[in-house]
Amino acid sequence: MTKLRKLSIQGFRGARFELPLDFTSNYRSLSVYGENATGKSTLTDALEWFLLGRVDHLWREDCKEEALRHVLIGASGKCEVYIEFSDAALNGARTLAPDLKATTNNTSRDFRSFLESMQAERIFLRHAQITKFIDETKSKKKEEIAAIIGYQDILGFRDTIQGAFNTLRRDPAYLTAKQQAENAKNSVFQLAAAIIATEQGLFEKANALIKPFDVGIIISDQNSYDQALKALRGKITRPDRAEKKLRLDQLKKDCDELTKGVGVFGGNWDGFLAKYGELAKNKHAVSQLNIEQFLRQGYKVINDGHFHEQQCPFCLTSYGHLTASSFALLWRVIAKAALSDQFD
Repeated sequence: MTKLRKLSIQGFRGARFELPLDFTSNYRSLSVYGENATGKSTLTDALEWFLLGRVDHLWREDCKEEALRHVLIGASGKCEVYIEFSDAALNGARTLAPDLKATTNNTSRDFRSFLESMQAERIFLRHAQITKFIDETKSKKKEEIAAIIGYQDILGFRDTIQGAFNTLRRDPAYLTAKQQAENAKNSVFQLAAAIIATEQGLFEKANALIKPFDVGIIISDQNSYDQALKALRGKITRPDRAEKKLRLDQLKKDCDELTKGVGVFGGNWDGFLAKYGELAKNKHAVSQLNIEQFLRQGYKVINDGHFHEQQCPFCLTSYGHLTASSFALLWRVIAKAALSDQFD
């Protein structure tokens, strides 16, 4: 980063005599303050003229080079702005002759390139510029800051990528490929009955699917996967039979679980009714214990279909081997037995 080290002004704007400033102290910031018309603007005008070849607030008022030379230096007086930078190759002086012709004593390529690059810079030198920036809208401030720090280039690159992406999304070939990928994903989901996000998950599901066919191969990579498919094709000559076998195996498993659940339910049914039958007969006791209201509310909750989990909707205890439908039936029986005069 190029830093300003020294500034010397003579015969320029409000500085009739030489005005040297040294910025080589250890302080990182410098503040210049004073009353109005004491020459503060002369410093910023000198910097702006040296770097940009103009002074915006004067140029806007159509007061150009003729407003730069001090009125008392005469035709023979020198009007000059000299600057030293941290890079000595950029040091130089800009002079304004009586005929208002501006010249610089540094003619090197680096110096010319430096001044050209300054034309694109945003240089805030005056209070009015800062005030204007503060008064801008939030979006305008963001644009200005983005331009200062170079983020504008990133935004431009982002817009280019976004435009390319939008164009791609409208491309028929992309839409076709996307639809094919979505169809493949749906096919995998239908076959596996699960969302498979990793290759390992696919292998685990494949092992579960081929287990009933005893192919003798554990799928762990692409090679074993191909071997399992080859062995499976040798065992299965008709795919529809294989699909039916898988469905029948699942149906048998579900039926076995249902049979087990019904057996447990039947074994506990009589004992359950015997324990609660006596209480259900005593209407006064039921009313005193608030069981009447409890059963009525439970009957309504279950009968309206508001609760389907495998646990009691009030105490959250698991049904055990009872299914949700069996529990609902049991609750209705108890409610009707206890409150038979209030139910059909």
